[in-house]
Parts: sequence; structure tokens; C-alpha cells
Amino acid sequence: MVPYLITFLISILLCGCAELAMKHSRAGGVLLLGAAVLPPVFLAGARDFTVGTDIRAYGNYVFTYARFSSNPITFMWRKSDIEPFYKGLAALVSRFTDNPHWFYFATALVICGCIMGGLYHYRRFCSITLSWACFLFLFYGDALNTMRQCLALAVVFWSFPFFLRKKYILYALFQVVAILFHTTASIALLFPLLYLVLR
Repeated sequence: MVPYLITFLISILLCGCAELAMKHSRAGGVLLLGAAVLPPVFLAGARDFTVGTDIRAYGNYVFTYARFSSNPITFMWRKSDIEPFYKGLAALVSRFTDNPHWFYFATALVICGCIMGGLYHYRRFCSITLSWACFLFLFYGDALNTMRQCLALAVVFWSFPFFLRKKYILYALFQVVAILFHTTASIALLFPLLYLVLR
């Protein structure tokens, strides 16, 4: 528990510094937000293989198959119960390393990066630091367990601002990307309708 609390504290402090820095320099603030993402990403990548149920359920074996696959494109679209973009991420990482910890690092980088990107968009409505703390304490643990679902959810969260800006094609494109990480993201196709009803 202590490594998580220390990691969260460092990340939240960096996020708070980023919000303060943005009042003077947006570029400096964005760099600090990027730095705030890294501690939980490194923790996710360095964790033991006993942390997170999906590592044993499918994470390690998908990465192992990706390593020994001669054709990553074929591997990515081969029929299976695992969505193609998750396998594609495994295949991409396996071209550079045979260490699965880097695969979990990449998975966490996509999840945390997309969440932070979404929070950056909503900075006019809520504190990025408080929202990031909520993510770390409430949802980060889920990102270690349900990796594919969290990848899809993070892409949906990051891409919804495209709909708000009336960039409907981009929004639809990223919903497809989310679905290709996990099929449950198809429920996000109802979000625009729900948003219009709530409006």
C-alpha cells in the first residue's frame, strides 16, 4: 500500500504544480501534467505479476504470443476472444522488448495519458488536480485489473470533447478505436444522445 500512496502523492503534487504553472505558461503546465502521469505509469509497469487479475488471465500470454508471432498484423486480427487493438499494442511493444513489464507500462501510459488529456479539456469546469486524485484513488486499481476495459474507457473519456466541439467524424473514429480495445465501449455510442437529452 505504501508504494501506491507515495506514487499518488508525487503525482498529485506534480499535477498541482502544473495547474499553478499554467497560469503563467501553458506549455510549462502541460509538461508538468505529462510528468504527473509518469509515476503511476511506472508503478503499473514495475508491478509484480501477481498484482492484477488480468495479467494472469490474458496479459502475459497475449504478450508471449505476440513475441513469437512472425506477422504482427496477422496476430492482431487473428480470431480470438481478445480485441485486436489490445493485441496490436502487445505486438508493437514485443517488437522492441521481450519484457512484459514494458507492455504493462505502455498499457498504463495509454490509460493515464488519455485520462489526463480528458481532464485537461475539462479544466474550466473542475480542478485537474482534484479530478486526477479521484482517478488515482478510485479507478487506478481497476486499471491494473481490467486493462482492456480501462483502455477503452480512457479513449472514450479523452475523445468525448471532440463531440462537444462538433468534430463528429473524429469522435466516431475514436469510438471505433475504443471498441477495438474492448467491445463494451460500444455503449459510448449512446453518450451523444444521453448528452443531448440531459441538455
